[in-house]
Amino acid sequence: MKHNKKLKITLLIPLIVVLLVIGFILNKYVFNSKPIHYTETAKTTSTAPSAQSDFPGGDKPLPDQTPSSTTTTTDNNGVINQEVPPSQDWSHSKDGTSVIVYSPAANNTIPKTGTIFGQAASATVSYRITDDVTGVISQGIANVVSGKFSINYSLQTTAVSGDIEVFNQKDSNSPESNNVFIPVRFK
Repeated sequence: MKHNKKLKITLLIPLIVVLLVIGFILNKYVFNSKPIHYTETAKTTSTAPSAQSDFPGGDKPLPDQTPSSTTTTTDNNGVINQEVPPSQDWSHSKDGTSVIVYSPAANNTIPKTGTIFGQAASATVSYRITDDVTGVISQGIANVVSGKFSINYSLQTTAVSGDIEVFNQKDSNSPESNNVFIPVRFK
């Protein structure tokens, strides 16, 4: 029995020493280690220009703060000079009736020069055109005449995709409502 007890103590002491060493190593190198900081910056292979280096942050500019660009738009005062596409291609505001965009249809490729048109239950609609390189490239307000609006655009962008938004906004200080968001690709 004494021999058995001596053997247990002889085996127990090295086991305790090994556990203490493991605990010390874990404490020093795992639990109390300083975080690793990487200083290498991400590199891109894209040759497209980016607005990220000078992006001001915050909200998108409001319609009366149109950014400078070579994109032009013209309010046609509700005159629609082209065929209205089938209703299944239209984009609607959440309530279904406040703003309806007949054209362009969502997820389609649009020409560099074209028309955004539809109907609205308000006296004016605001619009914003963005691309995936620059951000907002055009925005403004269009008159709604006899329930219709029409905006000619001419885009100067190197981007391949973007968005068109048409919405209601009482003035530049009021919130947007009845937003119709239309993702598009550019030719």
